[in-house]
Amino acid sequence: MQGRTLQVYNADTELERDLAAGEAPVDLRFGRDVVQATDVGTFEGLASAALVVGDDGFRATYHNGGAAEPWGRWATYIGQGGVSDPGTAQLLAEAVLLRSGHERVQRTRQITPYTVRWLPWRDYRPGDRILAPGDAGVMESMRVRQLTVRR
Repeated sequence: MQGRTLQVYNADTELERDLAAGEAPVDLRFGRDVVQATDVGTFEGLASAALVVGDDGFRATYHNGGAAEPWGRWATYIGQGGVSDPGTAQLLAEAVLLRSGHERVQRTRQITPYTVRWLPWRDYRPGDRILAPGDAGVMESMRVRQLTVRR
């Protein structure tokens, strides 16, 4: 919000500041900042194929050969009015299959405000990329999607 104006942006565009690089990166470290780090993975929404249905009886099927298929081929449906050519249908299918072709992992990092070096909203905000513990505690660049403050 800026005053009474709600500003909306596409993810990974306008609000993406890279604070994970440079001389003084924003880094959340175990022991100093991070007190708990949970990773939850899901295959919900997983698809390796897409059926695009458009206008005038247009139907096309697309397959992502690089997608995870732990239970075989899974398909998703894209109903899009106004689509009647293979080029547009392929663009729609590629975008959906890129997002749904792998396991989605939510990484939650709980910090303590008493010993933390970098504070949310002051030093980083949603959309920014920061360094935080990833797989096996290895520091990696992560995009902040949401901040939740509890007392």
